[in-house]
Amino acid sequence: MKCCYPNCNQDASSTWALVPLCVHHHKSIEEETYYNQDRSKRIPYGLRENYLKIASQIPWSYKEWEI
Repeated sequence: MKCCYPNCNQDASSTWALVPLCVHHHKSIEEETYYNQDRSKRIPYGLRENYLKIASQIPWSYKEWEI
């Protein structure tokens, strides 16, 4: 299975919210999420660039990307 991050053709090694991702993209989204959980480092939703690139593929994702 291939990574579902836009313009990536690497093999997927894991998933994030059921979306297959390569090691690099999984780690970048994981880091964004980690910082987002710390209130002093919180990243506004609209600035979570890596997560938002796969948000439309997450079945339960907030549908802001559709607005």
